[in-house]
Amino acid sequence: MTIGPGRETVLATLAVAVLLGLGEALAAMGPWPAQLGGLLVAVGFVGVPIAVARWRGVAGDVLAVDPPLGRSALAGVAVASVVLPLYALGFDLWQIHVLGRERAWPITLAPWPWFEAAVVQLGAVALPEELFFRGYVLGRLRPRWPGGVRLLGACIGWPHVLSAALFALIHLVAVAAPFRLLVFFPGLLFAWTAQRTGSALSAAVLHAL
Repeated sequence: MTIGPGRETVLATLAVAVLLGLGEALAAMGPWPAQLGGLLVAVGFVGVPIAVARWRGVAGDVLAVDPPLGRSALAGVAVASVVLPLYALGFDLWQIHVLGRERAWPITLAPWPWFEAAVVQLGAVALPEELFFRGYVLGRLRPRWPGGVRLLGACIGWPHVLSAALFALIHLVAVAAPFRLLVFFPGLLFAWTAQRTGSALSAAVLHAL
């Protein structure tokens, strides 16, 4: 049976979902198993596409991290500088004026927790996920469905929608609640960023921020 890029990426996503489920099970056992589970998930996001690429004989930059890395990272920061103020304003309006919650003051500005959070968000969450969904998945689907709509310097089509959909669905493994599917929309933004810059690293920096 011939396995096309679409079916291949779905099967790879299922494999990562299994590893993610195992990681969640380990996390419930205590701090040390939780760290092992986190490492297993991060390695899975990177290892599964590399293994599939070797099996399928796919050459080139499967994870879309070719240099220049610095320029790609700065592109992620540039997109974040535009998007995050709008996101923060919308979040504040929703939480305070719609849900009626109170702001938590003062905001903790201690350097170490912020640094630790940055390392975890980039290294253990954003980077592995973006290398998989915006590097491997998006890269494998684009030749299958070329073309799309030109939007601010990037061509957006079915590969970007499907990569965002798989990205959203895998979030149900950790928390099986419908609101988790809302990450589909930032997934589209991450896909646009990766397409615009040609690198999943820019999407990873934006994702972490």
